[in-house]
Amino acid sequence: MMPRHGVAFVAHMGGETMEIRLQELFPSHSSGCKLLLASPGLELTAVDLAGDSIALSDSQALLLEPLAR
Repeated sequence: MMPRHGVAFVAHMGGETMEIRLQELFPSHSSGCKLLLASPGLELTAVDLAGDSIALSDSQALLLEPLAR
């Protein structure tokens, strides 16, 4: 059987800067996420991806791949 693959897209489409936590947005992906693509200037660490808050400003986005459990 082929493994299941998926991606998650998180985007800030306007307004004030907001803080997000990936574990709150995707609780079923407790193993975390791999960063595939981020908006220019948005630098994230492994700690950010593991649960620290991430500040997204207008028009910034992330493309993520959930890690295997």
